[in-house]
Amino acid sequence: MPALIAERLRAATVAVIAVSVLVVAGMGTWLHRAGATSFDVWAFHRSVSAIGAGAAARLLWFSEPALSLTVIVLVAGLAAVARRWRLVALAAVGPALAVVLTEDVLKPLIDRYLFQPGVPIALLRAGGGAFPSGHETGVASAAVLALVAVGQIRLGGAARPVAVAVLTAWPALAALGLVRNYYHYATDTIGALGVSAAVVLGAAMTIDAAVPALVRPRQLV
Repeated sequence: MPALIAERLRAATVAVIAVSVLVVAGMGTWLHRAGATSFDVWAFHRSVSAIGAGAAARLLWFSEPALSLTVIVLVAGLAAVARRWRLVALAAVGPALAVVLTEDVLKPLIDRYLFQPGVPIALLRAGGGAFPSGHETGVASAAVLALVAVGQIRLGGAARPVAVAVLTAWPALAALGLVRNYYHYATDTIGALGVSAAVVLGAAMTIDAAVPALVRPRQLV
């Protein structure tokens, strides 16, 4: 059973996980009970000036939980058909762990809320925290899972670079939609990217270390 993370990529993966953890920890400390940073204000105004209301509304489609769930289920289904059980396990636990960490641990701990003039802070807190973004965590964790899956598939020509480009653009467009529509600060989406990379890649390496090679897989394509 092939490893989720190829041996030649393990050192780089560990580095990505470490940097992601440091970024989330540092931003979480910095943004504890904080409002908008100067970067958040700049990012919001730039997005408003560059993207009209109609396009902004369409961008929200990229952060729909149904889209993220569809990608996760598709990866799990294809992996099961190909008997890539490590990938099935990653699809089952990686994105879910990232979302649970975001929603149930980091948001209450960091206690940051999107400031809305005239809205009492008690009502803002009732709606949930802002950092990291839960929607962006769902998107980014599904995208990282799909990127790991791409590494398990035989792709020729330009197919692999195109797949990587699409899966990289998806979280970026989702984040842009969330920021432009004032659902999140830009820093909330950056934190979500860090959580997703750290948790899903960390889970992949843990599964590689824990799951033995039991069954010879079929090719995914």
